[in-house]
Amino acid sequence: MKEVRDILESPPEDFYSYLHKGYQVRVKEHGLSVETCGIINAKSGKCPSDCKFCAQSVKFKVKIKSYPLIPKDELKKKAQEAFNLGIDRFSFVTSGISINKEELKELGEVIEELKIENPKAKLCASLGQLSKEDLKFLKECGLDRYHHNLETSREFYSKITTKQRWEDRYSTILR
Repeated sequence: MKEVRDILESPPEDFYSYLHKGYQVRVKEHGLSVETCGIINAKSGKCPSDCKFCAQSVKFKVKIKSYPLIPKDELKKKAQEAFNLGIDRFSFVTSGISINKEELKELGEVIEELKIENPKAKLCASLGQLSKEDLKFLKECGLDRYHHNLETSREFYSKITTKQRWEDRYSTILR
């Protein structure tokens, strides 16, 4: 913790030396390669939440395309196209606080089929707040990584949204 405090309290002219040191650590640990990730917005708009930064909320008048979960064949096709282009990882992302059981089942089938066809495919998802059982189901289907962001601290969270609780989102991370 002291090292972090020292960096944060250091004069601005030291910034580039820290940046260079970080780069050296990255190269030493991971080489010069970069992992690429393609994503698909598998379900867009009509989110019942009111996150102040998000265009997908029904609460804001933003012109975006809203659509339900894209059909399974189209999701598979988009993932396969990304892998054919040399993308290392592919992620399915949906709007909303969570997805329903039917959507979860459909995405699980897509993930499972992609893994059968290409066992080395790296697949990710960001589908909102899910239960431990839902996350276990996705892992059993072949999902490699689950994303779930907490946009801010517990103390500031109520200024971002009134429809979700910080604790509920945090519990997804712990699962």
